[in-house]
Amino acid sequence: MGTRQTLPETRSDSQATYLPDRHVFALWTWAGGAVGAAPPVGDVETVPLAVPTPDLGRLKVSDVDCVLIEPDRLAAVPLDSPGRSVEAWRSWIAGGESALPIAAHAVPDPTGVAVTTAEHAGGVFRRTTAVGAEMRTGPSSPTTCIARSPRRAIRPPRPSTASRAPARPPPSGVSMS
Repeated sequence: MGTRQTLPETRSDSQATYLPDRHVFALWTWAGGAVGAAPPVGDVETVPLAVPTPDLGRLKVSDVDCVLIEPDRLAAVPLDSPGRSVEAWRSWIAGGESALPIAAHAVPDPTGVAVTTAEHAGGVFRRTTAVGAEMRTGPSSPTTCIARSPRRAIRPPRPSTASRAPARPPPSGVSMS
């Protein structure tokens, strides 16, 4: 009878990459030097991300299976092993500003030769989050509103009959019916 060898388990860390153009996080996993399956927390989509090569020497653009979630859900989404990018973004959502590892902003540019910088991703996240909050609750400062006097009615301007151009017939061959 032979002996059975048990291989060590490879830990699969969940990563969160912010997609500035969509204001969502792409959740994906990294395990044993390769991209793993998307975390089982929602519908899977394929997203191009800059991920490490197997030797961890550089980044390459790959289509990665991800689950897309809104920022307000990231703090509570149940992940078995949240990676550094998840923890960093959870800090930002809570009002902090932890350093963002490359996985947190690994969105390739249109040429595929560069990634979004941490500064850009963080700035877009803060501005987009602030605009969303303002849309839900109203402006945070009364100076951002335009005050109108309740005594003066606002009426649309009257059309001037002198400035109206006569109607032109349609070009030949064009039917208006």
